[in-house]
Amino acid sequence: MIAEELKNPLGLFDVSGKSAIVTGASGAFGRGVSIALGALGAKLTLVSGNADALEEVAEEVRSVGGEVVTVNLRPDTLEDAETMLSAALEAYGAVDMLAVASGFNKPGFIHEMPYEEWQGVMDANVRGAWFMAKAVGSYWIENERRGKVLLSGGLHPHYRDVNLTNARFLDLEITVSEADAAGAEDLTAAIDADTACVVVQNPDFFGHVKELGALAEACHAAGALLVVAVTEIISLGAMRPPGEMGADIVAAEGQSLGNGLNFGGPHVGLFAVRDRFIRQMPGRLAGETLDVDGKRGWVLTLSTREQHIRREKATSNICTNSGLCALAFSIHLSLLGDAGYRRLARLNHARAIALADALSRVAGIEVINETFFNEFTLRLAKPAAEVVDTLAGQGILAGVPVSRLYPGRGDLDQLLLVAATETVGDADIDRLAEALKKVL
Repeated sequence: MIAEELKNPLGLFDVSGKSAIVTGASGAFGRGVSIALGALGAKLTLVSGNADALEEVAEEVRSVGGEVVTVNLRPDTLEDAETMLSAALEAYGAVDMLAVASGFNKPGFIHEMPYEEWQGVMDANVRGAWFMAKAVGSYWIENERRGKVLLSGGLHPHYRDVNLTNARFLDLEITVSEADAAGAEDLTAAIDADTACVVVQNPDFFGHVKELGALAEACHAAGALLVVAVTEIISLGAMRPPGEMGADIVAAEGQSLGNGLNFGGPHVGLFAVRDRFIRQMPGRLAGETLDVDGKRGWVLTLSTREQHIRREKATSNICTNSGLCALAFSIHLSLLGDAGYRRLARLNHARAIALADALSRVAGIEVINETFFNEFTLRLAKPAAEVVDTLAGQGILAGVPVSRLYPGRGDLDQLLLVAATETVGDADIDRLAEALKKVL
């Protein structure tokens, strides 16, 4: 018997004399559930990582005549699940109910089951996985505390470095794949039961366009998430969106729609998740509403209490206003419309094809991409940094040498990233091709 949204536990079922485990017992929701179940005669095993608050709740339960034992831990692992079950079995000889009241932006539920089911699950040696699945739903990264993150070798080095910096302050093991200039990377073999997520970029740093369906299936089969970064938002006007290929979380850069480079920022960050993860999104989602006088207004639709009163548990901070960037993005996208957006993407791709065709005819240049959107990688006959510096003296920005972002990697010194957007004309392409002929 499950009540997905626990509104009034008093009328759900007869709990008198039954053994119940309550997780998150020190939170507001858990406190209320614990007192209600205790008052109705349940025998409680209260679980919380906050020792002082846990004892306060236990005293309140005892004050209404409830029987209670406490377990001071936050249930994150198989061992934690075993500890809770053992405590309840030692105290009461049975476990009849699980009341999840974790309090972290998720509804609670009560699950009533006979002890024999618990014992059968335990005997099957999957009790920890079963318990965590019921206790924390689908929020694997936040609640199950898997510690392994795989970063693709096609991820932009700046994105990679931000992840590595953040990981210093978290209990995470970051595994970074080798730079994937050839676009031949296969991450599926590296995914295991400890993997929290796999992070890839599409199109990747070297411009390769990937089909991510098989990778998404491998992630989900192992209980991991697929996270996709999109650094060129225009590409989504021509490519399958990551969500259709199975991505669970998508982070994108929206700068190229309506926002200038602004000396490196601010730009427009875009973020999307599947419905089951929406409560773990940073709380910056604004929605339309009506105030008490019936006037139109805007509120943080998914704002969480942690943002305001429990900062250390918040999924985001209260940040400065980036409304101007968002407004410019929205105006630009509205003026394009759906058809215009797709035409813009096709134009970008066509310009890139024209550039690739022209440069591939230059002696000493090899286009290494089989697929690309509007950016691709060249292999030159000499170090790319030297070529870029020479052409910069002629007023030509030839591209970005890969060695700038992968210093010390001699095998990448001759690689040059180039891009062509809708602003690039035939004369621009011809000028670059002629300049490269002379320098190579």
